[in-house]
Amino acid sequence: MTMKKTVLLLLTAFAAGCIMLSSCGGARVGQTAASDRTVTGGGSGSTSENNGSGGSGSTSENNGSGGNGSGGNGSTREYAAEAADRGEAPLVSLLQNTVDVLTVKEYSGRFIEKGRVETAKNVLCVTLKNNGADDIRLLDFEVSDGAKTYAFSVTTLLSGDIVTVAEKNGETVRRDFKAKSIKVTRTEYFDIKPSMNADVFELDCSDGVINVKNISDSDISDGYIYYKEFSDGGYFGGITYRIRTGGIKSGEAKRLSVSGFTAEEHRAVFTTYVR
Repeated sequence: MTMKKTVLLLLTAFAAGCIMLSSCGGARVGQTAASDRTVTGGGSGSTSENNGSGGSGSTSENNGSGGNGSGGNGSTREYAAEAADRGEAPLVSLLQNTVDVLTVKEYSGRFIEKGRVETAKNVLCVTLKNNGADDIRLLDFEVSDGAKTYAFSVTTLLSGDIVTVAEKNGETVRRDFKAKSIKVTRTEYFDIKPSMNADVFELDCSDGVINVKNISDSDISDGYIYYKEFSDGGYFGGITYRIRTGGIKSGEAKRLSVSGFTAEEHRAVFTTYVR
């Protein structure tokens, strides 16, 4: 963290009636099937995936998830009070008051929105909380200061979860930035509630490895484990990663090698499978 220069620009704008909310209708979509490779991803909507199963090692379409250093690393210059930490009301709410915008900050540090680990400097960073009952599969939104628009994309924002996401293109924020509008541009929900399927999969995670066992009475022909970076009580980054389990017989265990995965800084969010 850099200097704690708390400048309540968003609150000032809100009081002046400058914060404008709008959202398009959320298209409801089904839960990602085990063979689906196109939905959970970073800012571009592409899936960052560790392919492969068993002990043969894995590959990643976007060079894996990284994993060196936690999502909380980096410096920030705040543009808003940390409402989440102080238990105060959110700056503003989206989607019929189901998603709260907790903070809007300038951030420098670890950047993963493009599906690979990079370092960003002076990018806009937003913290959201899903206070609604519905699990969000995809949420795209824009923050504008009237002169420039900054785009954000979040995947897998489940009910009750908090996520901190950086501007998806890593663009440097304008030095005289003052937020004037937050607009939702796309929303998709899970039709079927995401589940860890604890009656099918038993997971044991360690650095670079996810051990998965089929504890059900039936074989599965394919499956995926979806996971995100996690730090300081919330998820970091809009991107959701996944690794393929392949077929697993009833009672069989597999060792999945996951590049960049750390047990401390990543958390499985749901699984899918087909018989």
